[in-house]
Amino acid sequence: MGNMQIHFGEGDNVFGNKYVYIGTSAEESEEVSYEDFLVNLKNEFLNLPMMGISKILNIEKIFIPLSISPENLSGEKMTFDTKGFTVDADITELYTNRDRGTPYRLAMNDHIPLHSILTYQKAVVLGEPGSGKTTLFKHLLLDICNGYVCSGCIPIFVKLVDIPSFELGCISMFLQKKYKLYICIIEHALKSGNVVFFLDGFDEIHKDKQVIIANEISRIAAYKNRIYISCRSSVFPRSVLSSDFIIFECMGFDLVQRKRFIRNWFPNEPEFSIRICKEIFENISTFGLSRNPLLLSLIMLQFEENPQFNLPQKRIDIYLGAVNVLLKKQEISCSIDICEEQKWDLLEWIAFSMSDKEVEVFSYRELSKVIGQWKKKYLDLGEKISITQRILIEWICKSGVLFTVTSEYGEGQYRFLHLTFQEALTARYIVNQKDPVQYVNKNIGI
Repeated sequence: MGNMQIHFGEGDNVFGNKYVYIGTSAEESEEVSYEDFLVNLKNEFLNLPMMGISKILNIEKIFIPLSISPENLSGEKMTFDTKGFTVDADITELYTNRDRGTPYRLAMNDHIPLHSILTYQKAVVLGEPGSGKTTLFKHLLLDICNGYVCSGCIPIFVKLVDIPSFELGCISMFLQKKYKLYICIIEHALKSGNVVFFLDGFDEIHKDKQVIIANEISRIAAYKNRIYISCRSSVFPRSVLSSDFIIFECMGFDLVQRKRFIRNWFPNEPEFSIRICKEIFENISTFGLSRNPLLLSLIMLQFEENPQFNLPQKRIDIYLGAVNVLLKKQEISCSIDICEEQKWDLLEWIAFSMSDKEVEVFSYRELSKVIGQWKKKYLDLGEKISITQRILIEWICKSGVLFTVTSEYGEGQYRFLHLTFQEALTARYIVNQKDPVQYVNKNIGI
């Protein structure tokens, strides 16, 4: 922390009305408190970033408690019949019908209250892509900030893929840069066992980095701090984490939760909400897909843009439809001199290139290089694209398809709005090749 000095107030206690002081000396230091930090956290996580929509999504208003269950699952895959009732899924049809709504496993146990997770020191929350793991963590963080649970604790949310370098002490170094003003409060609470860590996206970091994070978790947990990790169900590395982690799984929205979510999205349009519910629930494909909170949000986004929106039959069409909404909005506010086909091709090329490198977060330099390769592809075909990489990057970010993360570390870092968007655009790029199977075999080695 350089020449910065930390001076604790009376009682050497950061909680209650006690203060700590940060500065080059006790006389010149700035006064900050535990309450200040909680207010800062609430301001940071209260609103959900959601792709260019006109309104702000407030977690406390839009959030619907998810169905979660302990890992004691039957393993039995279920799907939906034409009336929306769960039935056994034909395992031979499971993969061909994945785009029509991935079947969720049914829990043998009853669903449990969300706050039950916090009764354990260590827990992992599993779930399908977009099942609400990240939003669940942010909701629990806000409940701690509001004093509903874990009184006297400091909640910390870390998107693991945002950590710039994975080494000994990497989580602490990340927090020192992100919360520089409050780091003394965090470190004091950490050594007292009063920090609740929400570590999001364990599956989104490389396997070698997972081992480093697991070691960091053990070091932090030694002080009796609470650790909660989210991870995709299908790629959870059970052997990496210690065996004392309790495992839960997000089961998606049930029928009642879906209705409440849609009503919350359109609070002033009850008749419109009823109509949307009816259309979704009468469509066998979207009935299954709407169990996923992210997919349901994307359907709402497209209904908001076009009240006469026709429900898609496949999940990839929901993602691509949402991207199309963003591009159309961006065309109104900030047009760019490339055709619509080239816009899609650029996004698909970026997604494919980054997926091929197995990265979700990439630097400005990496992004600029990939865009340069895309421009060269057109130049080789006799068509010159004169727009600079910088302008193209600005345009993509303004559209909402990409956004900037961890820019406080110097060079800007970028990522897609959600990993599933990167995956959907990658799939579209591959399918658009002359021979997709041959292209995959040649370029990815499958």
